[in-house]
Amino acid sequence: MTPLEQLLIRYWSPLVAYANRLLGDEQAAEDVVQRAFVRLWENKYPIPDEDAARALLYRVVRNMVSNEWRHERVHERWLLDQLADEPENATPDRLMEHDDMRAAIEVAIDRLPPKRREIFVLSRFHGLSNDEIASVLSISRQTVANQLVSSLRTLRELLESHTGPQIYPPLKVVREEKSQAG
Repeated sequence: MTPLEQLLIRYWSPLVAYANRLLGDEQAAEDVVQRAFVRLWENKYPIPDEDAARALLYRVVRNMVSNEWRHERVHERWLLDQLADEPENATPDRLMEHDDMRAAIEVAIDRLPPKRREIFVLSRFHGLSNDEIASVLSISRQTVANQLVSSLRTLRELLESHTGPQIYPPLKVVREEKSQAG
């Protein structure tokens, strides 16, 4: 067993717990710790003695959590900028409705599970296609489509108090079938 594998076995759980306390999201914490070990492996850092290795791992995880926070703040600023476009020639009542709806949409998007939220934002705010999102996140195109359908359903439910109950046609997931020449 390599020294890095030994560190992984010994420190995985404590590092995930540490990152989870900082992020408040266990899946994100596991992702951060995994990326920390991958970074050590890719950069071929020499593995120091036990105490120095422990300190190094916690420092790397802390730095990666800080990067996550920075990324989230940038994302939030960008989202607010996107939602800040005021409707032209609007009355004060319409502006207030617009602000209320914008705030409700922002809260609803924030309530989506992290992976689903990421897929939704890449699709709706960044304009990426399902294929592009699948490539970026290393998941299947069908998973992207399913997550988008689930996101829209959840957002409709969360925003119903602002839009009123509406009858929506059932959502269909269309799969491309390969035609067979015969």
